[in-house]
Amino acid sequence: MTFTVGHPLKPNDMDGRPRYLPIADALMRETAMLDAVAGGVVPQVLVWHSEPCLVVPRRLAASASFPAAARNLEPRGLQVLVRDTGGDAVIQGSGVVNVSMAFAIPAHLPDRIGAAYKMLCAPLMSLLGEHDIETANGAVPGAMCDGAFNVTAVGRKLAGTAQRWRRARSGDGGSGFAVLGHLALSVDIDHAAAADAVNAFYAAAGIESRVHGDGHVNLAELLPADGPATADTLTGSLLSHYIAAARRHQFDLP
Repeated sequence: MTFTVGHPLKPNDMDGRPRYLPIADALMRETAMLDAVAGGVVPQVLVWHSEPCLVVPRRLAASASFPAAARNLEPRGLQVLVRDTGGDAVIQGSGVVNVSMAFAIPAHLPDRIGAAYKMLCAPLMSLLGEHDIETANGAVPGAMCDGAFNVTAVGRKLAGTAQRWRRARSGDGGSGFAVLGHLALSVDIDHAAAADAVNAFYAAAGIESRVHGDGHVNLAELLPADGPATADTLTGSLLSHYIAAARRHQFDLP
């Protein structure tokens, strides 16, 4: 379910629970969200999870060894799919909650890429801060799909981020960009098994890079076992936090 920010939301739209979507459907919805914002629609938010699979950027799928590398993961029960955002190979599954957010950025905004990543990360970081979980942005060497705008906690990667941009025209006739931001939050995933699968794909594809599961942390590990908040209650709050942020963004743009 995709929420168009600024339109009335039905009460059952606001239950906040991440929606299960087959990964192919989720990727198509992301493209539709980006197209809609490029065409002038207000910001949109989707919170979802998928079946276990490996998702890779298009540049890796261009390799001649890609088909064989993808088949190499079939005994693990992992289909390999291709996405349009950048980065590297990532594991999806029930232990990963995704936030897809499409919004507009003016062409004249300084540090557009940094501003877009802040827009994507800030609602999650604010929510976790309400529960005394300290987070930051930064790279974690050896992590899967490492990047400078990871959301980190206790020095380990908690969430990965990516962007996809498209030229758009603003309502006043000026130029700007539509941005699709994607954030993948580790909630309760076996990172050792995930890293092993990524490394198996890399080896079969002739890619020298290797990743390590111990550079990652799950949201469930950061919460006290006897505390009032659980991973389920926090992920259930993601949608409302992102909708509120998107509404502020809609009205605060210079």
